[in-house]
Amino acid sequence: MTLRFIGKDPGSPVNDSPTIWVDEDDGSFVFQGWRITDDATLSQIAAKGPIPHHENCATTPGPHAPFLREYAQ
Repeated sequence: MTLRFIGKDPGSPVNDSPTIWVDEDDGSFVFQGWRITDDATLSQIAAKGPIPHHENCATTPGPHAPFLREYAQ
């Protein structure tokens, strides 16, 4: 995996995170974001299928959308 920095949320008050990278090898995205811990949100996610033990869910702020649009093309 070779990561290329894409961007950080400039409005985040804590250590300039969340952050997004793109994997240069396969084009996938890597997100550093806020861990989702509230039961209501996790229930909505799990309604589409269980979250495997080797996976986790994180949220990233709306200002990251332009980064994703730029690199998803």
